[in-house]
Amino acid sequence: MGAVDRSDMMLSSTECVRRTVKWYKKVFLHLLDIAIFNSHALYQTSIGNKISLQAFQMKVIDQILEKYHSQIYSHQTGRKCSQGDNPLRLTARHFPSQVPPTEKKKEAQKRCTCAKMGHRKDTRYMCAECNVPLCLINCFERYHTVKHY
Repeated sequence: MGAVDRSDMMLSSTECVRRTVKWYKKVFLHLLDIAIFNSHALYQTSIGNKISLQAFQMKVIDQILEKYHSQIYSHQTGRKCSQGDNPLRLTARHFPSQVPPTEKKKEAQKRCTCAKMGHRKDTRYMCAECNVPLCLINCFERYHTVKHY
């Protein structure tokens, strides 16, 4: 009984089961929770990497979305890309645009994302879809083609 109680305790904080009338939905979601819990246990024993169950679930979700996302659904919501590692920045169509002017500067500039890698570079161009300032020559293409920019 000890292992069953422990697994129930660990699943209680991250359960997918929601209040629903349909019993088969509850059974399916519970089986999904148990499968993720078992894969988490296997991951920890085989890799030796200690990671929380919630973080493991988020990794699994991210990998599923990265592999099976559909560009059609992402544009229907009208959401913009974030600066995180979003697969849409690699597959969707992006075009350079100029940084919009501000009250103080007619030709505004922003710091390019390559500044994180040690380069200090200001640019007048950005990807309007991702809302990220990028150098037009090297960074724009690299940002939209390399997975880990």
